[in-house]
Amino acid sequence: MVYRAVAIFSGGKDSTYALHLAVLQNFKIVLLLTFSPELSHPWYLHRPFVEHTHIQAKLMGFKHVFVKINAKDRLEEERGVRKALETLADNHEFDYMILGIVGSDSQRMLFLDIAEELGVKLYTPLWGKDRRSYLVELIRNGIEFVITSITSWGIPMDILGRVVTEQDAQVILRRAMVYGFDPVFEGGEAESFVVYAPLFRGRICIDGRKHILSDYEGYIVAENVYEC
Repeated sequence: MVYRAVAIFSGGKDSTYALHLAVLQNFKIVLLLTFSPELSHPWYLHRPFVEHTHIQAKLMGFKHVFVKINAKDRLEEERGVRKALETLADNHEFDYMILGIVGSDSQRMLFLDIAEELGVKLYTPLWGKDRRSYLVELIRNGIEFVITSITSWGIPMDILGRVVTEQDAQVILRRAMVYGFDPVFEGGEAESFVVYAPLFRGRICIDGRKHILSDYEGYIVAENVYEC
């Protein structure tokens, strides 16, 4: 049986890997849904580089829907996400929502509640994965991602703006044990953007510059993001 699915897609490592695993399980991807929050630090959503997710969607050959969320607080953000998914369900038939979360209870409960309201199921293939080996697993499965922002003490600033390697992943894990940040970055300690994955028909290049605010905070200012 083929299950139709809408993938919640931010363009980061987790949503891309969840999508990858769903395709391997023979899900039929109806479309990718990307939320673009107006706030720089949203509660449930990923913000950096979402404006470039259309390039990723094109390289994978999937339909892409982009929804702006203008919310001043957590409840408004929840309502915006609910409304967007309700509207989507009125216009598209699907059986599952795909969500790339590893251990975020707040995200899981929100989307599980929405799924139940819509009469669909939630597919979370990353849920409960070992945080100590997760980054290496991603990389070994062909997910190439760039760190686009860092906002936590202890994350090596030299990885900002470049593709993370297995060696980098080991360094991140060791530093996470010392400094106490989440090595999966699920709490927003760092953000990522995928430049190549097995589902991509080509690669993405980023021309930009680093903007370093302090020893523990910096981000990439993208000047050009393109297929290459």
